[in-house]
Amino acid sequence: SVHGVLLKLSEALMGKLAALECPGTPLSTRARTYSGEEIECIVFVHPAVAAAHEVALPPERPPEALPTARYLATIVEAAERHGLATQWVEALGEREATPRKAAGDLVSFALPEEGSKMTMQQLETMLEQRLRGDDPLLSPLAEHEERGGEEGEREQDAEQDAEPGGEVGADGALSAPHIVINRKVLRWVGPAGHPLCDILSRRPIDKTLEQAHLSYDPKYGMPATLGGMSNEHRAVVEDSWASSPFAPMFEVVGFVGAGPFP
Repeated sequence: SVHGVLLKLSEALMGKLAALECPGTPLSTRARTYSGEEIECIVFVHPAVAAAHEVALPPERPPEALPTARYLATIVEAAERHGLATQWVEALGEREATPRKAAGDLVSFALPEEGSKMTMQQLETMLEQRLRGDDPLLSPLAEHEERGGEEGEREQDAEQDAEPGGEVGADGALSAPHIVINRKVLRWVGPAGHPLCDILSRRPIDKTLEQAHLSYDPKYGMPATLGGMSNEHRAVVEDSWASSPFAPMFEVVGFVGAGPFP
């Protein structure tokens, strides 16, 4: 249970959720639904509540920060939609939250002067070249035969040890994933074996709309198309990438589309 919402998850997904999304302390308890049924569950609680129950915080888990305004608005909207008790929804909506960034505080990727104009067709062609290659990082995405024997093992070790950053192989394919965020083309320069390499190699190449859906914000709604996103919404999505711990693992190499950036 997170913020009173009872979620049914597999143990594997629960482990990922606990590691990625839940800064609170997990407590085993029982929850009573509106129908009166009691269900055993795990509740993630604020450290202050945990302290009141004499539950020690795990040393690797940092103190819980205030929820973001986006997150709180999303939880409130979901609670209303699913018919949770009005008084509970109102109390939840009155909770303190970290406000959204002002437009002037949004972080963006700097576009280098030597950045070149590119087209989505060029990026699609680059991806197709990589998918036709033997890059082991793309194994879930493209069918390829496994290399056999010692020679194959040496080739695979060489690929894993190779420096990322757009080196051109024998077939002309760029070795590093390229994505688009708010019209800016980002090239992966992080470790070659990083799990993000696989994720970034999946379509769509332009991740702006996809990220808007993944980080849904009631303030902007759920745009159906990239063109349906406002300049502010796109800038907020870019900020979520440019201010993330993974930002140093990208290099801006160009841009797509015509006209100046907003």
